[in-house]
Amino acid sequence: MGTGWLSCLSALCVVGVLAAPPIVTDHALGGSGEETLNDVALQSDGGLVLGGSLFGTSTHGNRTAPGFGDRDFWLLRLDAAQQSLWDRAYGGQGPDELRRVLPLRDGGFLLIGSSASEPSGTRTAAREGGFDAWIVRIAADGTSLWDRAYGGLDGDRLNHGVELADGGFLLVGTSSSEPGPGKTAALDGPSDAWVLRVDAQGNRLWDRSYGGSGSEEFNTVVSDPGGSFVVAGWSDSRSGTGNKTSTAHGQRDAWVLRLGDDGRILWDRSLGGQNEDWATDVVLAPDGGLLVVGNSLSREGGTKTSPNYSPAVGVSLASDGWLNRLDPSGTLLWDRSLGGSDADVLQRALAVPGGYLFAGFSSSPPGGTKTSAKHVTEAFGSDGWLARTDLDGRPIWDQTYGASLTHEAMALARLPDGSLFAAGRGFGGTNGTRTVPGFGGSDGYAVRLAEDEGRLAVPPQTPGEIEQLGLRLSFTGLTNLWYRLERSPDLIRWGTLTTIRGGGTPTSVTDLEAASIPRRFYRARLISPP
Repeated sequence: MGTGWLSCLSALCVVGVLAAPPIVTDHALGGSGEETLNDVALQSDGGLVLGGSLFGTSTHGNRTAPGFGDRDFWLLRLDAAQQSLWDRAYGGQGPDELRRVLPLRDGGFLLIGSSASEPSGTRTAAREGGFDAWIVRIAADGTSLWDRAYGGLDGDRLNHGVELADGGFLLVGTSSSEPGPGKTAALDGPSDAWVLRVDAQGNRLWDRSYGGSGSEEFNTVVSDPGGSFVVAGWSDSRSGTGNKTSTAHGQRDAWVLRLGDDGRILWDRSLGGQNEDWATDVVLAPDGGLLVVGNSLSREGGTKTSPNYSPAVGVSLASDGWLNRLDPSGTLLWDRSLGGSDADVLQRALAVPGGYLFAGFSSSPPGGTKTSAKHVTEAFGSDGWLARTDLDGRPIWDQTYGASLTHEAMALARLPDGSLFAAGRGFGGTNGTRTVPGFGGSDGYAVRLAEDEGRLAVPPQTPGEIEQLGLRLSFTGLTNLWYRLERSPDLIRWGTLTTIRGGGTPTSVTDLEAASIPRRFYRARLISPP
């Protein structure tokens, strides 16, 4: 929980605090096998498309799509009330792993990942080697239109992509293959970060390798309004090998590059300390700069100035979520750690008015910057974890969800009504915050959190008015949602001021006791209807 605003009236200082929004609904999606969700995309009708993986051919629970053998791509379409409309599987008899679902301008989707299947099931593309980079073009109703495989004789994978103005795609991932029929770029180390440019039919136009004598991977790409691309992931290569120019700082660094439209490197930056650090997502900032989202096992050193919240002695370092703010030229402006004493991981991010939202998972009890409860009791398990910061990376709230067994948030969307939808996977039954039972093994699991935009303000008033009439507050909440307005002398002890139903317009609330107290804290908390 963090500070939302500060207002001082004479000697009285009033601090408004935003509280974490509660979980409104939760959803188990799957059958008796193994299912997981890795991506979520908002649709124009307010519905959602979820992408992930399923294992096996059986249909149980609320899964209707039979698989084709091993692990397959899995796509689900939900309506605006998060009810299932259909689900489909894509793949062959071998393992196929979906990483991202890219919504397209024509209403369809591009499924991005990897495949080790021979042509079978829905896969028609010839196999190139071990794991191939694999994409599938899907119509709006889930029909497979075409699929393409890329790579060499060893392992190749795609993790993300963007649709281009000409209808083609820029795709990013990693490759450990030498050049071959499905790849032209040279291999500089055990594996390189890899970028492919394909046309609207998936035909490869060019591919490029990025990295040095070590290993690299790109996890994400965003299009810059100026026509360039920003890619991010990790690198453990030294500078001056291959085409890497930025100085290495530790065992593995987060690695961020700006590329021209032909794939040439405009600049690259390594971010990290002495241990392992990596980037998982990038968000364009309001000034044209970047927020690089990732995780860190390092203490301060190298480019890292923020702490690691693991205990100082006695145990190995655990990861924290880690934010790096860059200006448009790649200069580091600040970095922030988010987390507690155990492992905390950020997977995805969204820009929202006044800040950013994050999805990931956490094994930490409250401590460090983490304020939300720990639910998991399984050894080395985790809770799903959502967090919000302001534009400078300062925490506003965080929220965990889950049960005694592991849960993870892998993707995040903001729905048209302002509520938040997080998707990933989960094990186990109805305890902790979880209300829906599982179907067996890991299921796709999702939660919807209420909108968090209730606002407190302090209208102008004199000390004399406060002494005679009390302190007036103005509160604006969303229509038909209920809030509890609370007050505290120290941010530790909280009492109820009033319970109020939001109406979409400002409502005046008075604290009659504030006249005799020099400092008072207030917060608005979403609650269930009384």
